[in-house]
Amino acid sequence: MKYKDKGWFWLLVILALIALDQMIFDYLLEISYFGWYLKNGALIGAVFTLITLTWDINKNTGLVSANPRHYVGSVLQLTGAQQSAFGTLVSENTSMVWNPC
Repeated sequence: MKYKDKGWFWLLVILALIALDQMIFDYLLEISYFGWYLKNGALIGAVFTLITLTWDINKNTGLVSANPRHYVGSVLQLTGAQQSAFGTLVSENTSMVWNPC
């Protein structure tokens, strides 16, 4: 039972993020999120297909996990790795960049 109770929390977190996204599109950008996604969904799908083919993220099974906690954790790992790589790329002083190896 503990597993299911914690799963509901993460489901609510994801739903809250969707609601926040909708509010940002409605109030700040003054466009419909649903309409924007219909207009740009093909491009988003093509970009993520290229990312999947070039960077083997299929090994990260948490991205398709039924457990919302595993999904959120995997997304944070994926975006954290990209931010770390980009930070290293744009850093002027590479001696100050954290290297986990």
